[in-house]
Amino acid sequence: MDKLINFMFPVAERKVYFGDENGNPVLTEAYQAIIREDNGKLISVMSDTYRIVPNAEIIQPLMEQLQTLDSKWIIDSSHSFVSDQRMRLQVTFPELTFNDGRSDIALSLFLHNSYMEAKEYVYSGELSAAFVQTEWYSGKCWRSFMHDIQAVSGLTI
Repeated sequence: MDKLINFMFPVAERKVYFGDENGNPVLTEAYQAIIREDNGKLISVMSDTYRIVPNAEIIQPLMEQLQTLDSKWIIDSSHSFVSDQRMRLQVTFPELTFNDGRSDIALSLFLHNSYMEAKEYVYSGELSAAFVQTEWYSGKCWRSFMHDIQAVSGLTI
């Protein structure tokens, strides 16, 4: 988890004010500011219905579930990144490969989160067209995901 500490910065919602025609501040209830709590930096302004899901709330349960697997996995730092606005984490299973007739392709899981747009979860390899649009915090979702991989690929994980 130490490698992922940069992904785990705290975020919070703040009220949004704008200047009226006289330059006086006016509170809007239709929007909220998303800030980094550790440095106060403004990340984005989103609608009032936007729900923050901090990176840590997605990454920590995933790491806990990965620890329970018998299959080897690695965090691929060449395809993982984090910025104030979004992150992508690639977890590769080097021993779980597909052959497309030309080469072996290791199964990978991409975990995305954004404070600017909708989040999406993707697993790739021969499964690159499959999108998982669900929350990752429950073991049930993780088991469903692993079951989907097994059903599509025929692999035992």
